[in-house]
Amino acid sequence: MKWNNMQRLLEWICKKCAPKCDIPVAFKDGVLKLSILSLFFLLLGIFMGRVMESPRFLFWTVILSLLFFGKSIWLVHIASSGKYEMIEGTVKETKGNNAAGRFQKIRITKTDGTETELLLGKEIRVQAGMAYRFYFSRQETALSGIKTLDAALNLGSFYGLEKAGDGK
Repeated sequence: MKWNNMQRLLEWICKKCAPKCDIPVAFKDGVLKLSILSLFFLLLGIFMGRVMESPRFLFWTVILSLLFFGKSIWLVHIASSGKYEMIEGTVKETKGNNAAGRFQKIRITKTDGTETELLLGKEIRVQAGMAYRFYFSRQETALSGIKTLDAALNLGSFYGLEKAGDGK
């Protein structure tokens, strides 16, 4: 699928779900991927359900597809209503990217000069010296005090990131 077609799909979803679609790029990326995944599950599931002649398979395919599409609509709602937190800063260093485990520590210097450390999955790729915006949910969760356990239990709280500049 060409980028222009994907961009039009995202604009259509935004137009239908949110009156003003002024949402960050990180959310647009997630909405686009979830919508395409939903459509893929629906088409593949309908094809396979017809081939196998299984009404149950068709039913669960539609349910799964609707769940993914509902998640994309929910992301549009969160982004358009501003129900997220953003941390903007320059990445100072990343630790634990090559060590065993599922998480890496990303130390950033915020725009006001304070430093903070984020514990994110290893699939998140950032470059030291670059400025990024990190988007998280606003929900409060009970913390155990163990950083890796808290990060593992806090699934779905990280929405994405986008480059903010060169950080220098």
